[in-house]
Amino acid sequence: MSDLDKIVGTLEGQLHSIGASNVADQLKRTLRRFEVRHRISLATNADVGVGVNVNVTEKVFFRVPVQSKVVSAYFTADTANYAGDNTNVRTVAVRKRAGSAFGDTAATVASLTGTTDNALTQWVPKALTLDTAQTTIAANSILSAQVSANAGSTTIAFPAGELVITLEEL
Repeated sequence: MSDLDKIVGTLEGQLHSIGASNVADQLKRTLRRFEVRHRISLATNADVGVGVNVNVTEKVFFRVPVQSKVVSAYFTADTANYAGDNTNVRTVAVRKRAGSAFGDTAATVASLTGTTDNALTQWVPKALTLDTAQTTIAANSILSAQVSANAGSTTIAFPAGELVITLEEL
């Protein structure tokens, strides 16, 4: 039994004894959640030239210490708005690579496709779509992020920003 389990058990017993079982349940869920933040900075048109299909290299940003579940993922653009584009589509993806099989194909856990329906407003968090079949993360797995462009697209400015992932220990 982990130290967290012991602490939660003690608090839960005390709260149940005074009739606050719903508080105990909420406390338990809260104590088992944690956030992971990752800064995404991207090449601009000036860096790569117009007409180039730009994919940002997949970057590892977190090793998940215990078996967990991704419960939410948000991207907040902090340098500019992004109107979206239905031809030159950019996709932000959070991926997982399980256990010792880091060289294996990454599974996409959450993504945001930058079409006009998914425009970004500076400083306003935008939810990524979770793939519920992929949200469980094994202990010692890694999370990575990548921004990619669809085939044949030209370079359009995509803002830098922060990716925030909330995980819950299982």
